[in-house]
Amino acid sequence: MHQTKYYTIKELENFTGINAHTLRAWEKRYSIIKPMRSDNNFRLYTLNDLKLLIKLNFLTECGYKISKLCQLSQQNIENLFKNEFTNEENMNKDLTSLLLSIIEKDDDEFEEKLLSQAQKLLPTELITNVLEPLRIRLQKLWLISKNEEQYYQNFILNKLFILTIRIAEMEKKSGRKTKSILIFNSDKNQIPLRLAFVYYIALSKNYKSYFLIKTTPVEHLYELKGKIEPDIVFTEFNDKITEKKFLKYIEALEECFPTAKNIVSGFKAKNYWKLIPNKVYYIFSIDVFKKVL
Repeated sequence: MHQTKYYTIKELENFTGINAHTLRAWEKRYSIIKPMRSDNNFRLYTLNDLKLLIKLNFLTECGYKISKLCQLSQQNIENLFKNEFTNEENMNKDLTSLLLSIIEKDDDEFEEKLLSQAQKLLPTELITNVLEPLRIRLQKLWLISKNEEQYYQNFILNKLFILTIRIAEMEKKSGRKTKSILIFNSDKNQIPLRLAFVYYIALSKNYKSYFLIKTTPVEHLYELKGKIEPDIVFTEFNDKITEKKFLKYIEALEECFPTAKNIVSGFKAKNYWKLIPNKVYYIFSIDVFKKVL
């Protein structure tokens, strides 16, 4: 017999973006969600609860008050949700629609929505308003398995490469390449999704782009010395890395690309940012990076 899947309040918090305190308040004040309880008295939520909360969160971001929404029937909430989705100016719907496709595990719908959004949004808008927030949600995702998290990251990565090929073909016709960027992968165990975001944005900004997607050891950077002279070099450190090895990478950047703006990012780089010399820049978000280009 198929066993019903239940979700904890932490799992709902990570996926919906509504913090646990707010979820408890909505339950207490408005009874809009009535979770079950485990033997240990922990709240347990159903898939329908999850879908409803995503829609409620979307509607509150559109300006509706939860106190008013809780007075509506679920069908009226659904109708209001659909009506707001027809508003072309509403940027929140792009992320929400992809989240709902993931929950339904509908890959065809997910792909169709992703490619549709890529056609109507500027590359920087697609990355900063949709794909980067989605990546963060996927990283936090406890309600699906690690394998499914990686599956969707790979799915986005593959579709993003299709989009970059389209951009590259268009830019080839224009023939205008004034600056260049080298993007290389420092991690062994991470899907380089954010690097692909950077690659996509750089191509859209008409940069000549070198993307080393396979893991690049420090010694390989020295092999590039003098062969290419990029204006910008970008990498991330998300795998576990020792301070000594991290500083070897930083030293290699300074030696191999002395005239470039060398930029590092990533979860582990954040741990060592105080050790980074002034000639190497640390950034914490894609939004900051796009301002560099």
